[in-house]
Amino acid sequence: MTQEVGIDFDQFIECLRLNRTDAEMAVEFDVSEKTITCLRNHFERYGLDSVMGGD
Repeated sequence: MTQEVGIDFDQFIECLRLNRTDAEMAVEFDVSEKTITCLRNHFERYGLDSVMGGD
């Protein structure tokens, strides 16, 4: 999922680990805050593998 919006997966996880806000992450990744919120919610609900994407 992160790659679909141009976000590096490892950087996304690192930002979560550092407890960055959605607003901070949106600026860092140059996407909307809503995009970050959706990714964060999906990650928190479905776990790590679901954010990495599939075949």
